[in-house]
Amino acid sequence: MKILTRSITLAAAMMLPALSALAGPYDAWAKYKNIAVNTKSSGANVAASVTNFPVLVRLDSASASDVFAQAAPGGADIRFANASGAARPYEIEQWDAVAKTAAIWVLADTVKGNDSTAALRLYWGNPGSLTASSSASVFDTLNGYISNWHLGNAVGLGDRPNSVPGAPAAVLRNYLGGYTAVPGMIGMTDTLYGDAGDSTAATARYLDMRNNNYGKYSDFTGGFTFSTWVRPTALSQFVRLIELLEDSTKVIANTSPTRVVLFMNHSSAANGVSIRWGTQTSFNSTASQVAVGTWKHVVITHPGGSAPALLYVDGALAGTTASYTDLAVVNRPYVRMGRSFSTDAFFNGKYDEVSLFKVGRSADWAKLSFESQKTGTTAVALGSTQSNAVAAVISKLAYVDSSKAADTLATVVGTPVTVTPIVVGGPVDSIKVVGGSLPTGLTVNKSTGVLSGTATVV
Repeated sequence: MKILTRSITLAAAMMLPALSALAGPYDAWAKYKNIAVNTKSSGANVAASVTNFPVLVRLDSASASDVFAQAAPGGADIRFANASGAARPYEIEQWDAVAKTAAIWVLADTVKGNDSTAALRLYWGNPGSLTASSSASVFDTLNGYISNWHLGNAVGLGDRPNSVPGAPAAVLRNYLGGYTAVPGMIGMTDTLYGDAGDSTAATARYLDMRNNNYGKYSDFTGGFTFSTWVRPTALSQFVRLIELLEDSTKVIANTSPTRVVLFMNHSSAANGVSIRWGTQTSFNSTASQVAVGTWKHVVITHPGGSAPALLYVDGALAGTTASYTDLAVVNRPYVRMGRSFSTDAFFNGKYDEVSLFKVGRSADWAKLSFESQKTGTTAVALGSTQSNAVAAVISKLAYVDSSKAADTLATVVGTPVTVTPIVVGGPVDSIKVVGGSLPTGLTVNKSTGVLSGTATVV
C-alpha cells in the first residue's frame, strides 16, 4: 500500500514581507509597523554604527492611533523585534491611550550608521499576552549602565525608581503634599526649586540618592559618562547637575581627590557647564551652553585611563578638558542632583532621563542620543500598519507508510486549509508529523487522512 500526499503552499505565504520570519516569536500578533532609524544626513547624521543602543520610540495620534485603539490596556501586548525578527527588550515609560501618547525604550542590538532602513518592528494585536516591559533588560549593567532615572514615574511623593536593579532610587526632598509630576522632555518628570544653598534647605526641592551603599559609583577606571536633559527656569551660580562624593563634609566636597562634581553657570562661564574631577585641572566650558526655558541634552564622558573628558551639548562637542587620570576606586555613597554638599545654590528647573555609566561613550552615541530623542526628530519614524499574515509551517509531514519523500506544508494563520491524501490500494493509515508540529487549530482525521482547520497560533 502506498499513500501519496499533496503539499500546499498558499499564495499569501509566498509573499511574506522581508522582516517576517517563519515560526518567529511574534507570528501570532495581528499587526505590525516597521520602525526606521535614520542615521543619514536627513536624520541623525551619524556615520558609524552604534551597538546596544536604547532607541526612544514615541507613539502619538498621527503615527499610531490604531495602536492605541487595538492594543491591550497599557500596551500589554506590544512587542518589538529587530530586522532579523529576533525579539528585542523594551520598556514602556509612558502609555496614555486616551491622549494617544507613549514613550517606549527599545534596546536595538545595532543602529547602522548612514542608513535609513527599518531597524525595528512594533507588533500588537495579541490580547491574551501579558506585558514584557522590563527596564532592567534595557538599561543593563552589561551595557555599562550603573543608574538611570526617568523621573516623574511614581505617584505623588513616592521615590523615583532606578531602572538599574539594585541602584538607588531618587528621593524627593522638601516636596510638599499634593505635589504631582509634570510633563518632561520624555514622558513625565519632576520640578526642582531652590534659592541660596544650605540656608534654605528646609524648603528647597532637590533629589537625593540617600547615603547609599550601592557600591557601583566607586570604580570609573573603565570610563565614566553622565547624561541628562536639563531645562533651567533660573540659573544661579554653581548649580549642581550631580555630585558624587566619598565624604559629605563641605571641605571635602570642595577639595576631595575622589569627587565627581558636575555643575552649571560658573562665575567665569555664564550658563556654561563645569567639571570637577577630583582635584585635577578644573574645567569650565564656554558660555551659553544651557539656557533658561530651553531643554538641552548634556553628556559628560571620560574614557578611562589618561585622557581628556569631553562635554557634548545637543549632540555636538562643546568642550574638552585637560588630560584626566583615573580617580581612586572608593565608594561614593553621597549622591545628589540639584543641591550641593557645600553652600552653593540649588537648581531651579527640570531634569529628565538622567543616566550614569561605568564606561565612556562615543561622539556617535552622544549625537544619536540627542537626535533620536529631541522633539520633532526625523531620526525615528514609524511606517504604515501591516497585517501580520505569517505562515505556519510544518517542516515535514508524512504518513506511516512514507515510501514517498516527506512533504512540507505551509499555511497562513487565520486562513482555512484542507489537505486530502490520495489513497492508492487500501485504507488510509495514520498521519504523523516528522518535523515541526501542527499549529494550533489544525487537526488530522486518522480515518480519512484529511488535514483541516484554521491555524490560530503558530
